[in-house]
Amino acid sequence: MVSALVPVTLLAVWAYRQVSDALIQRAQGRLDVQAKEFAVGIVDRGMGLSELARMVHRAGRDTTPASIRRAWSDTRWAGHVLTQAEEDHLQLGRPLLLWEPSSRDVFHLLERVGGEFRSSEIAIERLTGFGRDEELDPAICVSTTGTGRLLQCSAGVDVARAEAIIRGELDDEVVHSTRAVFLRYEFGAPDLQVTVFRSREEVLGALRALGSLFGLVALLSLLVVFAVGHTQIRRITAPLDDLTEGTERMRAGEVTVVVREGGNDEFTDLARSFNTMSGSLARQLGTLSALDALDRVALESPRREDAMRAAMSPLLREVGIADAVVIVPAAEDGEPSLVMRQGESLREVEIPAAMCPVRSGRSFTTAECGTQLTGLGVPDASSLHWLMVPLRSEARVEGILAIGSRVAWASGEPRERLAHQLGDRLALALAHRRLVDELDAFSLGTLTAFARAVDANSAWTAGHSERVTTTAVALGQYLRLAPHEVDLLRRGGLLHDIGKIGVPAAVLDKPGRLAPEEMQLMQRHPSIGHDILSPIPAMRGVLPIVRHHHERMDGLGYPDGLAGEAIPYLARVLAVADVYDALVSERPYRAGLAPHEALATIRSMAGAHLDAGVVRAFLGCQAERGLRAEGDPEAAPVHQLAGAIA
Repeated sequence: MVSALVPVTLLAVWAYRQVSDALIQRAQGRLDVQAKEFAVGIVDRGMGLSELARMVHRAGRDTTPASIRRAWSDTRWAGHVLTQAEEDHLQLGRPLLLWEPSSRDVFHLLERVGGEFRSSEIAIERLTGFGRDEELDPAICVSTTGTGRLLQCSAGVDVARAEAIIRGELDDEVVHSTRAVFLRYEFGAPDLQVTVFRSREEVLGALRALGSLFGLVALLSLLVVFAVGHTQIRRITAPLDDLTEGTERMRAGEVTVVVREGGNDEFTDLARSFNTMSGSLARQLGTLSALDALDRVALESPRREDAMRAAMSPLLREVGIADAVVIVPAAEDGEPSLVMRQGESLREVEIPAAMCPVRSGRSFTTAECGTQLTGLGVPDASSLHWLMVPLRSEARVEGILAIGSRVAWASGEPRERLAHQLGDRLALALAHRRLVDELDAFSLGTLTAFARAVDANSAWTAGHSERVTTTAVALGQYLRLAPHEVDLLRRGGLLHDIGKIGVPAAVLDKPGRLAPEEMQLMQRHPSIGHDILSPIPAMRGVLPIVRHHHERMDGLGYPDGLAGEAIPYLARVLAVADVYDALVSERPYRAGLAPHEALATIRSMAGAHLDAGVVRAFLGCQAERGLRAEGDPEAAPVHQLAGAIA
């Protein structure tokens, strides 16, 4: 018996070590997962609070204290001096997360709206998701990176002990995991870190209780203990090895990790929970990536179709909750509907907006729309279950997001929440794009009204600014200028003569040659226009065109006497269009020239008065329209003029 007890005892010691190591690894793995989930949860809650603050501000419930409503040029906020990085972050339209230096309990969510700051106070409990008086298992502490300053711990945690754990001084007493909370990109704030821990006594408590009874059990059933012990060790360590491997793969960056689910015990439950968490994390990361892509498209792309494509693709691929997606824009937008299916590219179809009406502000499931979509170019739509998500932005519905799946939809399920997240962000992107388009149209309409008001100062110049604009834009496109340069030509053309507001009508309409003092007055209109527009920041790109469109290549122009390449290029382009319209238009002191005569005159002015490269491009542009100066050779293609007009 004694001889048998020795190997059994050794085996028991070995088994104890194996099991304790396995339990420590298991606990470490779970703590790693919990730390990562908690860190991701802080970022998610921060984004949710930011979105809630925006919704509150848009709804008009302004909670901004008067003491912090300041101009953008003021770099101080509530005693905090904004760094350049923080100012740049706010300039990108992202919220800035700050906290009081003297307090660990209050954060401030700061945003720039127009020329003002908008601030929302956030208790740290709202961001972390737990209170200081809330006991958690495992214990959790949130601290700053680098300094390790504690911001919050769950109830029952000794502060000094927690600080020692964060510094790694109690590794022999506790099992802990620390994960970074990445706030710098989304909120411009220093990153935080989350530390979750349990004492080794808690982790190994059950095993030690079993060890105290092991001697008696060994004496009574030596052979049974040996057989059962060996079997149990293998039963415990095998699933834990799988979970450890899965955790390591996730830590290495592999998001979708699946471990084996064998048997019908707690380890199988743990493996199943691990797989569920892995799938949920993959969907959440896919959603975050899709939301980020939607935000970039909304800010960068001028086309609404790009925002729709950015929302449809993740539903089919990265997030993977749909087999077909249809977006039906609002009827008043007059845009085609878009369809995308698994393995297929984006297609346009004609779907009446009234076919799938918005029944309420919430999503709803329907079979009727699937049947109708099948008859309108969406194959097999009737075989799918459809979730209809209204794309609502404030009080306006931008359209309908129809998501078809082979799996029936259940109210409140994670798929539905992900669909709503993408739908809400798509609605904001479409509303942003619509607002930008409306502002552009309003801006051009206002500039056109200004141009007509200026031209109305003289009966002889009526419509001059609009004609010059049309000619300059066509020339800019022929020169293959960038879209923003063509837009500057459009705005500069409408405003180039705004300074004539300061020139008396008697001078503008004088039928004969202007007296020297009258000529000086006339030559002041470019600088007057420059002075009128210079206080408007949005007109900075137009100012060189307005001020220098009467300069000459030989330096004899006005108001600054610039010559050659010193004259801004867009001003040289507009000058050709301005001179051409002046030549073909009636004036009180002369009749307008025929187009071919005006083109010949333009050609003769190349080099001394006008930019020779721009003139050649202008003649080529007019030749494409069927206008040619007498004796003008075939116009060279624009790519052959690149050297002359660069």
